[in-house]
Amino acid sequence: MSIKNWSSTAASNNSAPPNGAPENMAPSAVNDTIRQVMADVRAWYEASEWLDFGHTPTFVSATAFTVTGDQTDTYQAGRRVRITDASTLYGTIT
Repeated sequence: MSIKNWSSTAASNNSAPPNGAPENMAPSAVNDTIRQVMADVRAWYEASEWLDFGHTPTFVSATAFTVTGDQTDTYQAGRRVRITDASTLYGTIT
């Protein structure tokens, strides 16, 4: 799991532990859930400059990609991006 999969609505984070914390979960699952949260927060912290908005880029060419919808508020000119598939690619929005 990772932070990008969490909902900003607390009640929606109700997947089975350790990826969620449903109401009335077994007390024995609390430790695993908290450890998963800690691991996810640390992973985010180590790469915090690279935000994952959950968009799926489509390869167009060696210098271009597209995403669904109007994402110009997110992908503004000058913003650095990292795209990971079989390899990790870096670029700058122009």
